[in-house]
Amino acid sequence: MDPGLFNFRDELAEEVGRVFFHFLNDFTPNKIFSSKLEKYPDFIEQVNLMNQTFSSTIFINFEHIIQFSDELSDIIEEQHQRIEHYISEALDEFIKKNFRQKKNFFEEEKQKILGRFL
Repeated sequence: MDPGLFNFRDELAEEVGRVFFHFLNDFTPNKIFSSKLEKYPDFIEQVNLMNQTFSSTIFINFEHIIQFSDELSDIIEEQHQRIEHYISEALDEFIKKNFRQKKNFFEEEKQKILGRFL
C-alpha cells in the first residue's frame, strides 16, 4: 500500500487554526456587546498568569469568537472534532510566542542592569 495514500491536508482546518491564532493575537472586546460583569484578563495576561501559577487553563469567551468572526464561530460549533487539533496548535503557538517575548524582555532588562555594573 502506498504510504502517501492517507497523507492529506485539511485546508479548512488549517485555515481555522490560522484565523484562531489571529483571534488570540488581535481580538479586543467590543464594549457594546461585552458584559459589564466580565472581568477576565486578555489572553496575553492569561498566558503570564499561567506561567506564574503553573496553570494549563486559558479562558476564551465564545461570544468573543462570535464578535471576531461569525464564520469562525460557526465552524468551531459545527465541526469541533475536525478542527480541535488545529485550534490547540494555534493556542500552543500563541502561548509559546508570548512566553518567548516575555522571556526575551526579561533577558534584555537583565543585560541592561548588569551592564551598569560592568
